[in-house]
Amino acid sequence: MMPGVYAYEGDMPDIDRWAAAAMELIEHPDQGRIWIIHLDGQAIGYLAATYGFSLEFYGRGIVIDELLVAEAYRSQGIGRQAIEFVEDFARGQGLHSLTLDVDIANTRGQQFYQARGFQYYPHMHIMNKQLEENG
Repeated sequence: MMPGVYAYEGDMPDIDRWAAAAMELIEHPDQGRIWIIHLDGQAIGYLAATYGFSLEFYGRGIVIDELLVAEAYRSQGIGRQAIEFVEDFARGQGLHSLTLDVDIANTRGQQFYQARGFQYYPHMHIMNKQLEENG
């Protein structure tokens, strides 16, 4: 399923490093969670979320790292249900916000999240510096 998340971004991440990070998240639920989305006993997607902290958003929150629903199951309310689930989960944990990023080319995803109350911050850009494993 992972390739579907990166379809808009073009480059696939290193699959071994991605799998190791996913396993680390599964083994350490204090860092976040990965939920598998099932329909009729079949895995049709997943949502990966981590815990974050932001002064701007008033404390601890959830960072939705990846949400994927298989193409054949989109536009059926499954993604909406996944967002509602993680929102309820966050509220139950006493968290204050949900944060995510959406690829610029993914206009359908942007509309999906905005329809669910996520706000676009045009004055902000996501920046990342990848730290090398041995240095």
